[in-house]
Amino acid sequence: MEPLKENKEDSSYTKSMKMRLMIYFFFLGIINHLGTILVMTGGRILSYELNLSSWMYFYTSASTLFNILTRFINSRYLVHISYKKRITFLCFWMCSGYLIMSLVLISYEKKYISNNKICFFLSLIPSFILGTSYALGESAILAYLSTFPKNLVGGFSSGTGLSGLFSASLNFASQYYPNLRPKALYLFLSPLGPIYLFLFLLTERIQMEANFGKKYQFEKLNTEEVNNNNNNDNENSDNNNNNNNTDNNDENDNTNKNKPMNVENFKHVMNCIKRIILNLFLIYLSQFYCLNGMFVKNSARTDIGFLPIQCSREKNGHTYRSGKYEFLILFYQIGMFTSKSMLFIVKKIQPIEIFLFSILSILFFFIMDYFFYFVDYYFFIPLLFGLGFFGGGTYVAAFYSILSNKELGLEYKDISVNCATIANDFGTFLSGIIGYLINNSIFKNETLYEKYIKNDTLIEGNNCCNNDTSCPYKNRSFLFDL
Repeated sequence: MEPLKENKEDSSYTKSMKMRLMIYFFFLGIINHLGTILVMTGGRILSYELNLSSWMYFYTSASTLFNILTRFINSRYLVHISYKKRITFLCFWMCSGYLIMSLVLISYEKKYISNNKICFFLSLIPSFILGTSYALGESAILAYLSTFPKNLVGGFSSGTGLSGLFSASLNFASQYYPNLRPKALYLFLSPLGPIYLFLFLLTERIQMEANFGKKYQFEKLNTEEVNNNNNNDNENSDNNNNNNNTDNNDENDNTNKNKPMNVENFKHVMNCIKRIILNLFLIYLSQFYCLNGMFVKNSARTDIGFLPIQCSREKNGHTYRSGKYEFLILFYQIGMFTSKSMLFIVKKIQPIEIFLFSILSILFFFIMDYFFYFVDYYFFIPLLFGLGFFGGGTYVAAFYSILSNKELGLEYKDISVNCATIANDFGTFLSGIIGYLINNSIFKNETLYEKYIKNDTLIEGNNCCNNDTSCPYKNRSFLFDL
């Protein structure tokens, strides 16, 4: 990645315009990522409560593959469709995803669908819808940002970070307050589609105001030139006509000039930003393997005193500390949100390999702790914060660099954004494949959980779900998510 240089912001955007745009893109980031994050919570609930926990991997893998396919289709066939038309489609597509998931979860709760597996597979439909909405929306908005001052990518990325923090908080709280589980939340969030479109139209309106101001300034300069030199009337008239044509192009989003995904264009993109794409792939691969592979196993053998004891029917009635994993994920998302909101600092961290080295160091630490057991549960808090910070920092710094890269040309921004996000998703998908293979071979240690159970004096000889009739959790199931 070439060293990032400060670009002079377009003078046609006033300070007030930039502030409003930052707010609008912030909320666009929240809405865009919220659906796919929450749908994973719905999938987690169904897979665990239906005793289909082994299918959770299928859920996440299918969602990631759909994202990759969506981004490829977008970069190959949709690049000439205006951003407004894409976002308008997403408005209705997103609404349908929320409504269908809500219906599936309500049908499961009310027992309208008696077959658990059918209910689970039905939930894959809204998972596909909201996952593709997220992928298409992210690619469209990031490419659309190339027509604005580049620092605005910080507003969008900050919104995506907050959506992750909100979802992690909801997932943790739902461990203890079942009413917070998202079956009703999906129905409540279904109007987010029209709000998404409305916010996009507001950004477009400000862009038109800026273009109008640019046109007015140009015409004023031409008028002054005419007064100073009457002999150049015809030439100035031609310049005005050319400028009007340019302004008409500026008022649409110039997607007719976008380059589609093909071998030649892909080679050009790779020549310009191959370091960014390669590092994004490796960073997301190592980050999510660390998060969903090593950390899951390491946290299983540790304990934390202030979380309440609950029973688990899935583990033969044993009690356990509910919410250990969800509690630490909060710090991961806090780190993610922090770095995504600090573009002015993160973009100065060069080269991008610093982010990769930092995440690999955390992964190596987890591997060592897996074998030697030298870290207490509370020490995981700064590790997870750091993992989120460097992962989120990679996101905002990389896309700021892509949008600011003058070698690419504006017509290559759409395909460049899609290539970068495909690298993200492919790294995430491959992390699951590698994690499944390694965790069931090299890192297969089934005694970790048993050791935790036997050494916890609070549960020795206690099988409250089966033996203790006074147990308040006897007839309730909880997510067992170590």
